[in-house]
Amino acid sequence: MPKRRYIFDDIDLRCAKWMFSFILAMNPTSREPNFEAWANEIRLMRERDGRTPKQIADVFAWANKHSFWRVNILSPQKLRLQFDRLTTEMRNPVKPGSARGEMLKDAVTLTYEKMVRKYGTV
Repeated sequence: MPKRRYIFDDIDLRCAKWMFSFILAMNPTSREPNFEAWANEIRLMRERDGRTPKQIADVFAWANKHSFWRVNILSPQKLRLQFDRLTTEMRNPVKPGSARGEMLKDAVTLTYEKMVRKYGTV
């Protein structure tokens, strides 16, 4: 009996196929991934990172609706890598023109101005 290269549960494989359905909706010509590798990465998110299948699905679905993240999170590996950042953005959205958005914009401008004063223009 050949040794399995990847370890995963049925829920991991179903989640991998569900994720790929989102990618196919954006690009019907996407090549089919190695679903076993994808399922293994989802298992790692569950077992090592302590994520539930619902958390994984919720964050991936949110990223898929976001104009920036939808083209940058195209695999469970990328999802796992960016999971904390995505969760933070998901919980704390910044709307352009909002008070928080303006505050962040001002903070970035001030930081840039401090850098210019210290190091000159880049």
